[in-house]
Amino acid sequence: LKQRKNQSIREFAQEVAELGRRAGKSESELVARFICGVASKEVHRELRLREPTTLVKARQLAENVAELETE
Repeated sequence: LKQRKNQSIREFAQEVAELGRRAGKSESELVARFICGVASKEVHRELRLREPTTLVKARQLAENVAELETE
């Protein structure tokens, strides 16, 4: 699962959550899918370094890093 070009981080996190929960995936599996699928290399790198434990934390961190990228 990959983040689409015009898809926000929040939308991508929601998609990962919906599809993953329907498939019975654990929280750690959802986080891993989110990290692997996020479009920005910088966001991906930061998520790998910080190792968030929940999808909500991963999304919040990703949004913060993405916001810094655009400044």
